[in-house]
Amino acid sequence: MRLATSVQGFRVSFSVGSKQYIAVSTGLGGGSPRNGPQTISPDIHHPLNGNALYVFTLPDRQ
Repeated sequence: MRLATSVQGFRVSFSVGSKQYIAVSTGLGGGSPRNGPQTISPDIHHPLNGNALYVFTLPDRQ
C-alpha cells in the first residue's frame, strides 16, 4: 500500500482476540528521504506533514 509519506521508526505487530495487526508510523523528519534538496525534484510538492499511524489487519488463517 502506498502511504502518505515515509515510514518512521519500526513496525509493531500485535493481536487482539484472534486478529493479528501490523502498525507503522509515518511522518516527516528523522531519516525521511523527502528532506532532500528541492533542487533534485522542484516539480514534486510533498505534504507539509503526513504524520499518521497506519494499522493493517492480517487475513485470518484457514
